[in-house]
Amino acid sequence: MNILFDGRPIRHPHTGVATYCSEFILHSFDTKNFNLTPYFQSYKNSNSVAEEFITTSKILKFYKQSFFPRKVENLFQEFTNLRPFSSFFNHSDFDIIHETYFAKLNKLDNKSKLVCTIHDLIPLEFPHFFNRTNSFFSKGNLKRQILKSDAVITVSEYTKKVILNSFNVPEEKIFVIPIGVSSSVFSPVPKKNSYNLVDYFVTVGNIEPRKNHLTAAKAIAKLNDYYKSNFKYVVIGRKLFNSESIINKMRKLLGDNLVITDFLPISDRNYLISNSLAHIFPSSYEGFGIPALEAYHLKSLTLLAKNSSLVELAVDPWQLFETFSSDNLFSKLSSIVDKKAPSDLIFKQQEFSNIYRWENNINKTFEVYSSVL
Repeated sequence: MNILFDGRPIRHPHTGVATYCSEFILHSFDTKNFNLTPYFQSYKNSNSVAEEFITTSKILKFYKQSFFPRKVENLFQEFTNLRPFSSFFNHSDFDIIHETYFAKLNKLDNKSKLVCTIHDLIPLEFPHFFNRTNSFFSKGNLKRQILKSDAVITVSEYTKKVILNSFNVPEEKIFVIPIGVSSSVFSPVPKKNSYNLVDYFVTVGNIEPRKNHLTAAKAIAKLNDYYKSNFKYVVIGRKLFNSESIINKMRKLLGDNLVITDFLPISDRNYLISNSLAHIFPSSYEGFGIPALEAYHLKSLTLLAKNSSLVELAVDPWQLFETFSSDNLFSKLSSIVDKKAPSDLIFKQQEFSNIYRWENNINKTFEVYSSVL
């Protein structure tokens, strides 16, 4: 069984979808059930994220389009049956084409089956989180993927539910396959770090409206006022859509107690998560929530906004707070400061994270591949 796997999300800025793609590719090497050929975009080999991934993971079999800018190629994919890289490989070599995000990967023949992974339906439910161009293409491709694919993989029960409520598709066409714990958290956590921080809360997530950092900032500002202290809010993530406005609002609340690290090496990120008072996941919508599983494995108390797929990741109702209620989150943070959080929460988090393994994801995805052939 030969699979063409869409690895185009592996680029800057690195997102949760990119993590999904890279982990899937890495762990597929361990199976003999199918032959995976990842496809990357790296115009004139300038995609440093993809180039590093290809080199460090020692991928031997892959296709890489290096001659046309990413946006030019993607426009060909969207609006024509041609594409600038079509001469590089023959689609008849593949039994299945696996799309991994909101972009079209044309089939030039009628033999290959189409499988897609839908991580979330944010473009349909919250189009204002995207600029107009991204919203237009994303909504169109979501509809196409869901209606035209031979099988649809979702990463949460929540996303499956939204699909069934939004589209007239048979339920048996949709397969829920959760993501595994990222291999990056299995590296030893260093004992020291260049960030000399104590008494801080951490969030892993790019700075954009959907991530709801402002609610966390408000709660921590209230915490500092209540305890006459200087708890810091550490945000590990890149600056994306509307980030300048969000940062300015958080800075007014927290001043120097706001620490934005941007992208970090894995060891530094793991250190900051492990040594935090708690990991806060304030996002207003998630298709899955990889940082939660990572924090679970790193033994960090984790609080989750009560919405979308994040509810599925809670191991204790105490973890959940009302998404936009800084007062509710403040109450949870106060319990952590006063050491009144559930005493068994970290243990329960670790037990829960052990269920999520990439080996399981790979095996279940193979079953989906087999079902459409």
